[in-house]
Amino acid sequence: MTMSGQIDIGWSVAPFGLKDLQAKTIRVLMRGSDLPSMRHQTVRVEIVNAIALKERHDVMVRFMRAYRETLDWMYSNPLAVKYYSEHMRMPESLVELQRSEFNPKSAMNPDKLSDVDLVMQDAVAGRFLEKPLTQEQLAEFIQIRRASRLLDFMSGEGRTEQMEMHSDKSGRIEPIKSISIAWAEKVKPRLAV
Repeated sequence: MTMSGQIDIGWSVAPFGLKDLQAKTIRVLMRGSDLPSMRHQTVRVEIVNAIALKERHDVMVRFMRAYRETLDWMYSNPLAVKYYSEHMRMPESLVELQRSEFNPKSAMNPDKLSDVDLVMQDAVAGRFLEKPLTQEQLAEFIQIRRASRLLDFMSGEGRTEQMEMHSDKSGRIEPIKSISIAWAEKVKPRLAV
């Protein structure tokens, strides 16, 4: 609609519009990360049912190990661009553009969650939650391993640790920001990361 002149400005998400962006027939005016309230927003999480996590914990640990290894491979091996290009039937240059400009590796990190307080405010305002979750509920809902436990986790000797609900500059995990916790009270899923 923007291209036909029906509206002056539009919104899109990669890979849509990348060809036009590369051809300079459209331009990016603003990104979500330009807004201070969205700059560090977590937009990707891995969710698992609490019963599945309990009964098949070893499978979930192996899945997350494979997920992390795949992310490392995707951002370090040129074959990833080639394979994705073939799968999506788009030029490698557009895949590179998407990966570098719109899906950087840091945005794909499954070990970082940001700004849980804002998410809960939104969930309460949208009537997905009656009230913010307690620290105990959050500890049950959000499980993430500490980066320092990586070697133990890889060897199978590690354990899922409760996430600390604060952040600091030493690499500790920050609170969550943008996952939807609307149905947390009903199904009590956990993030198995």
